Amino acid sequence: MRNATLHYADLLDGDIAGLIGDVQPTHLLLAAWVTKHREFWESPDNDRWLAANVRIAERFFANGGRRLVFAGSCAAYDWSDPILRNPVKEDAAQGAPLTRYGRAKREAAARIAALARQAGASFADGRIFFPVGMHEAPARLIPSLIVALREGRNPGLRNPALVRDFIDVRDAGEALAVLLDSSVEGPVNIGSGHGVRLDAVAAKLAAMLDRQDILRYQPPGELGTEPPVLVADISRLTNEAGFTPRYSLDQTLASAISAVTESRATEA
Repeated sequence: MRNATLHYADLLDGDIAGLIGDVQPTHLLLAAWVTKHREFWESPDNDRWLAANVRIAERFFANGGRRLVFAGSCAAYDWSDPILRNPVKEDAAQGAPLTRYGRAKREAAARIAALARQAGASFADGRIFFPVGMHEAPARLIPSLIVALREGRNPGLRNPALVRDFIDVRDAGEALAVLLDSSVEGPVNIGSGHGVRLDAVAAKLAAMLDRQDILRYQPPGELGTEPPVLVADISRLTNEAGFTPRYSLDQTLASAISAVTESRATEA
């Protein structure tokens, strides 16, 4: 990291006003949130992070901040809306999000957008779809599939017909940086723009690890709040912000395999 100064602060309970007053930032990317796998969907901490993000934004704009990008989520869309079977545009699926996480993310974005308008500043909500790749939590889908296949275990993938839009974490990070440096306003989808079935992902991993012989699927489970298809329309990201994802799914999965292999070698 060149020409960068790191500052440390407790974003939930620390003196954010003092830090922002000292640094006087003109641009701000808000990405901190509760992320513990599975628990984050309905965690009470979503409300704490909603309040913290709004408080940070207030301090930022009060100190002359000009451009803020919020790391939002595709969970802010209404996943019960049938329109999700098509690539999701930013103006679609505006009903109530189905999870506490999604509701908090959308509320935070709405409140920060209002603050930006009051301050005459610029704001964008980068709605991230499904980031995958290097250094994921071990319990997440891709690392758990990799570990099971490496160990010769059937990964037992449920609901293999679900279609998701996976974006490489490197692309997701670069997209947020490009968005921060742009003047695009409002919600902007951050995804690959392509859907892939979960069983196709598992098959790719099995082929890469030469373990096609053990790949089996559980009977389909109850979807609950899971939409069968969730794919981003990335027209705004590409045409307005000027960013196109660079990494293919094969490249992303290869990097994930390398990261899991390196991590387990370190633990041994």
